[in-house]
Order: sequence, then C-alpha cells, then structure tokens
Amino acid sequence: MLRASFLVCATFSVLSTAVNLLHGAIFVRPVFAQAADNETLESLELQRLEAEAFAAALGKEQALNAYISSCKKCEFIREATVERDALRKTRAAADAEEKQFTSARGNIAALKRYVADCQVCAFARTAVQEIRQASDQFENARFQFEVCNNDHYAVDVAVAGRRDPTSEMWIAEGWWSVASGECKIIGTFAKGYVYYTAYSSKRPVFWPANADKSFCIPNDVFSILLYDGHECSGTKRGFAEANVVTSKHTWPLGTTAWRYFALADAPGTTSWGWSGAKLSKDDALRAAMSACRPRANNCRIASWVRDDLCLALATGNNSMGWASRTNQLEARNEALRQCRVNSVDCFVRQESCLP
Repeated sequence: MLRASFLVCATFSVLSTAVNLLHGAIFVRPVFAQAADNETLESLELQRLEAEAFAAALGKEQALNAYISSCKKCEFIREATVERDALRKTRAAADAEEKQFTSARGNIAALKRYVADCQVCAFARTAVQEIRQASDQFENARFQFEVCNNDHYAVDVAVAGRRDPTSEMWIAEGWWSVASGECKIIGTFAKGYVYYTAYSSKRPVFWPANADKSFCIPNDVFSILLYDGHECSGTKRGFAEANVVTSKHTWPLGTTAWRYFALADAPGTTSWGWSGAKLSKDDALRAAMSACRPRANNCRIASWVRDDLCLALATGNNSMGWASRTNQLEARNEALRQCRVNSVDCFVRQESCLP
C-alpha cells in the first residue's frame, strides 16, 4: 500500500515537471523569435541606408570615400571603389588637360592637338572658338597668288615668300607649270612682300626682265628654306617684287615677242654664219648671211627657226651639221651625228634653245 502510494507520487512529480518545462518552452520561444525579427529589421534598415548613401555618393569622390570607410554591410563597396578610382583618373586627366589647354592658348596647332587628343574635354568648346577666331585672323592675313600666262607657251613659275603670317620663315618653291592662256592660283602666302619669277622651257625667255631681287634656286621641283648665308645649290635667278595688301594678287605675264634664229652655210666649205636672236625672220636671215659672207662667196640660208623649235649647229675640222627639233637634246644629237660623218672632233657651236 505504501509502495503504491510512492509510485503514484513519483509519477505525478515527473508529469508536473514535464508540464512545467513545456509551459516554459511555450513562453520563452516567442521572446527569442521577437529578438531575431528585430535584428533582421535593423539589418535591412542599415542595408537600405547604405544603399541610399551609395546612390547619393555616385559621381562624388569624397562621398564615395566616406561610404567605403564607414559602411557596415558594404554591399556596394566594389562598385563604389571602381567609381571612385574612375573619378580619380578623370580628375587627373582633367588637370593634365587644363594645363595643356592653358599652354596651348594663342597657338592654333596646339589648340587643335588639344581638341583632337582630349578625353574629358572640359575646355574643348573654348578651344574651338579660339581656333575659329584665330583661323579667321590667319586667313585675313594671307592672300592668293595667281599667275595669268599670256605668252605663246607654257611657263614655269617659282615664288619666294612666307606661308605663315605668324612666322618670319621664308621659303622658295617651284616650279608650277602654267599653260598658255591659263590663269592659275599658285598658292596662298602671307600678306606683305612676295617675290616671283618664271621662264619658258621652250625658249630662253625669263620674267621679270628687270629683277628686284635674286635667289639661288634649283632647276628641278623644289621647296627650300631661305636664310642668310644659305649655300647655293642651283641657279641664281632674278625675281620680281610685290608688296601685297589685298586678298588676291595676279601676275599677268605679257606676251613676249617671237624670236628668230637663222643659219647660213657655204656648200663645199665649212664656213657658216649665225644670226643670233632677232625679232623678225627677215632680220635673222640678213644677220646670218652677213655673218657668213666674210668667210665665203657662195653663202646661202641653210635653216631658220622660231622659238617653237630648237636649232643646233655642230662643227669639226672637216665637216659641219645642223638640225632643228622640238627640243634641245634632239637638235644637238642630230647636229652632232651629221657632223661626225666626215669628222671625229665635232662639238656644238651654236644653239637657239635653253641649255
């Protein structure tokens, strides 16, 4: 009886303890769940605030630095770091470009380089405006040089002047071919003094007749810098001078009268007479005969030409030869060939074309 009572009491005690533990669990669990929920809300709020801080810092180097150094969650720290480094790079480029722009002011070429190379281009609009203004002033300080050729043949023209109004560098350039009856713009030069010359490759005629200045220039196509004491590497030629203040200067090359040459010979002899350049055919014929007659009694006119042909005379001890051709070399070669038929010591004695 006593033992049964003890078992009942023990069982009741265990049941009571289990019930109490169960009640404790029921009351304790809601407290822990509420704490976890509060922590989640705080985390979400912090995350939201940091997202707003990052968004507000975009494009601002100092604000991005503040976000990077103070963030807790740092969800956007990688993006913030990339953005900050890009801003630093842009700022460095902007500083360098500002120095480039400042040093380029007043120099069209340097301003153009700045506009072409810039990445930030904070001063590009100002640079372009300065380039346009300077270009207008630059163009107003230059003029077009035109040649109108009224001669019978094409002429070759050379010019000495300044290309850049802002520079004192003088250059000589040539040769430009201008056809008979053609007006051609040779180039654009700085206003002020300019010098020019021309010649015909078909005949020994040069312009101007009376030179104002002489320059040593090559006979082939050239562009050379002119300076005091420069070594002559060509032919010294006379140039006409003009002080140009207008936007265009035209040089009218007047027609040069034809020149005539005549050769007289005496058959059976090596006597001959050369007229030299004359302004009419009759004058050339008379001059050739007058030069031949003191040497022989049977003089006759062997050949005559105008400036449009080249006449060459070659002589030797026992023979002579002459020829007229469209160019000097062909005339010389044919005259020498004829002369060498009966003589080996032939050389060109007279010719009407340019050497």
